[in-house]
Formats: sequence, structure tokens, C-alpha cells
Amino acid sequence: MRWTIRILGMFNVVILARLLAPEDFGLIAMSSIVIGLVTTLTDGSVDHAIARAKSPDDEDYNSAWSLQICVGIANAILIILLAPLFVWIFDEPRLQTLFFIGALAPIFISFENIGTVNFRRALDFRTEYRYWIIRKLGKIAITLVMAFTIRNYYALAISAPLSALFVVFLSFRMSPFRPKFNLSRARGIWDFSKWLIVLDTSRMFERRGDEFAAGVFGVADQLGTYSVASDLATMPTREMIEPLDRVILPAFANQPDITASVKEALTASLSLIIAVSCATGFGMYLIAAPFVRFFLGPQWLDAIPFFEWIALSAVAGGIALGLRPIFLVIGEERRLALIYFGSLVLFLPIFLLVAANFDFEALAQVRIALSAYLLAASLVYPLRSGLISFASLLEASWRPLLASLAMIISVRMVQKFDADWLALELLRDVLVGALSFIATLLCSWRFFSGKAGPEEQIWLFFSRLVSRQKT
Repeated sequence: MRWTIRILGMFNVVILARLLAPEDFGLIAMSSIVIGLVTTLTDGSVDHAIARAKSPDDEDYNSAWSLQICVGIANAILIILLAPLFVWIFDEPRLQTLFFIGALAPIFISFENIGTVNFRRALDFRTEYRYWIIRKLGKIAITLVMAFTIRNYYALAISAPLSALFVVFLSFRMSPFRPKFNLSRARGIWDFSKWLIVLDTSRMFERRGDEFAAGVFGVADQLGTYSVASDLATMPTREMIEPLDRVILPAFANQPDITASVKEALTASLSLIIAVSCATGFGMYLIAAPFVRFFLGPQWLDAIPFFEWIALSAVAGGIALGLRPIFLVIGEERRLALIYFGSLVLFLPIFLLVAANFDFEALAQVRIALSAYLLAASLVYPLRSGLISFASLLEASWRPLLASLAMIISVRMVQKFDADWLALELLRDVLVGALSFIATLLCSWRFFSGKAGPEEQIWLFFSRLVSRQKT
């Protein structure tokens, strides 16, 4: 599912980048950072509370939905009240209208049917797939229609509330559950959600603190260039790792011994998490220049250095992101929230200091240090508590790192030769990188490990493919 959504999302950004200017993206980035901050501060992810519950009843669902609506209305009011302050901070009067338009989206999306969480609870991935694909396609269609029609930043602003309305319609269309307004269980849901608010707020700054700092000290077109580079460079890693949240929480909700089950699952999946993060992070770093030139065009060439550094930050950041749902499953959301809150306290002042010197490339470099901190902090508890051993961590790490080194050397060697067409150059780099990474990963597994894991499935796939060719 996420492969499809990832490709759709990437091409949506690419098409919009061709239609709109960096300044348009910069203005939307400024407004979306503020709107995202407000909604995250009060959200609490009530759907996570229902997904993790062992046997929720209708009152739990109704209370979660009702709490969601109350929060959505509060968000809209808060956005409107804070709008003048952030117009002054960013020194951008055009943001006033964008805030008023953007305030509609939290209200609309709060009415999304809470019954859709049952797709996850029942592990009904087919319905979950259909829901998220239709949802994504609808939002892309609305955004592109607005972009082709209006051709400026208002297109992106108006598409947000319209997309929210579409999501609400779709959620009631696909889920038979009909929620009713009822706050009888809201307190219990909020007790779980309060730490997720701290966590999600800190994560929001972890992902966009550099963009906030850039918006305070930069101008709209600079921020637009930086924002698009950040979005595209991390999208493959983010979209492949984040789905673990949606699968792990309901999958372990009814396990009699959650700690033992998580320990087994973490040991089995850690190699995959590290391999995916290395392949996508280092891979996007290697193809940054041809990717930007081919997909975004000449007006976005300034994004290339930002793209490279931010892609590198996705390596450690992706692994840390893959560890996040483990904390939620075993009830350590407080510990996880404090880890991410620490990143906010430590790195937001650094982002602001660097942005004050108008060195946006250094801003992207600081994100590597931020990702390294999150990875180190996220590994301390699993290692100390015995959820994973240091030997298992080394076993899961060395093959992806060796494969990454082989990929870097291979791609850099072929990049010394000019290609006749830009599309051919990009395709060559992607194929060489993918083949060298997979080949090194499989060979190192086959000759030095051979244990069950993701490499085993890849090896069996290629073995069957070779067997068919011989017959």
C-alpha cells in the first residue's frame, strides 16, 4: 500500500513543482508549519488509543470521535487567534488569508469516521489499502485541479479543506460504523493521548523545526526551495517506515505477553528497518542532482545541496522512526515523548541560530546531528531492557552498511561518465545503486549469516526466478 501512496505523493509534489513557483511553496510551508503545530499540540491521536485497546466498545468509539470533533473546533479557533502573531514573526502579510482558509481543515477532518480504525484492528489490509489509496487519489486530484485552475499559492491552501471534506465523505462511505456524540469515556482516552501530544509535537519540530527557523529568517522562495527538497529527499524513507505504526499497534493489542512478542518481532524486523533506511537515505543522496534536474526543472537547482544533506539525515532518522511503535506497544509512550522533547529543546535553538546566519545548507547539515541523537536515544532503552541485544544490533547493521558502501562506490564510479540524456542518467544511477545494494546484501547474508530474515525472502524470490528461466 505505502509503495503506491509513496509514488503518488512524490509525483504529486513533482507536478506541483512544475506548476507553481518556489515562493508559492514557501508561503504554504510557513502557514502549514503553524497549522501543523496547533493541531499537533491538541490532537492526541485518539485513533491510536482505540487501535491499542484490547476490547473497545461503542462508547469508546463514540467518545474518541466526539473528542476528535471538540479538538478540531478548538484547533480552528486557536489558529485564527494566533494568526496575527505568526504574520508578524514571519513578516509576511499574505499569510493572514492562508491561516483563515487553513483553519477550516481541522474542523472538517475532525468528523472523519472513527470506525475506519477497525480496518487496522481486524488486520484487514485489503480494505485499509483501498481506503488510503482512494483517499490519496482524491486529495491529489483536488490539489491538481486547484493548481491548474488558480496557478498560485491559493491553490494549495484551498485544496486542504476540500480534501478534508472528501476524506470525511469517504470514511463514512467505507465504514458501516455510525458514531454518536458521547464524551463518557473521553477522560480515559485522553490519559493515553496526553503523552502522544508531547511526542507528536516534538516530532513535528523534529521534522520541520529547520523549516520553521528558515521561515523566521528567510524569505518565501528560499523556504519553498528548502521545503520541497526536504519533502522529496525523506519521502521514500518516511513512507516505507511509518506504516509500522499502523500494523504493530493492533497486531500486538491482544497478545498475552506483549514484551516477549515485541522482543521477537524487533529482532526479526530490525535488519529490514536498517536496510530500508540505508537504501532509501543513501540512495536519494546519490541521485539528488539528476533527480532534481529531471523532475523539478532548472528553477529548483538551488535545492540540490539541501536535498543531499537531508537525504543523509534520513538514514538514522528512518531507523529511529522504525523503533517508535515499539515504545507505544509496550506502554512506554512517556519515555518516547521525552526523547523527542529532548530533541526539541536541544536542536530548535541551534536551528534558529544557524538560520539567523542565512546558511540554509548548514541548516540541512544540522538535521544529520538531530537524526543521530534520535537514533542513539531510541536505542538506549531497548538495549538496556533486553528487548534487543548488542550482538543482534550488530548482526542487523553490518550487512546494510556494507551494502550501502558498495552502492555509494558503484554509483559514484558510473557518475564519472556522462549520459546522453538526463532521464537515462537518472535511470542508470538508480539501477546501478539498487543492484549493487541488493547483491551485496544478499551475498553477505548468504556467506556470513544465513539466518532467517528479510534477506532470506529476497534470496528465495531470485532463486525461484532463476529456476524458471532455466526451465
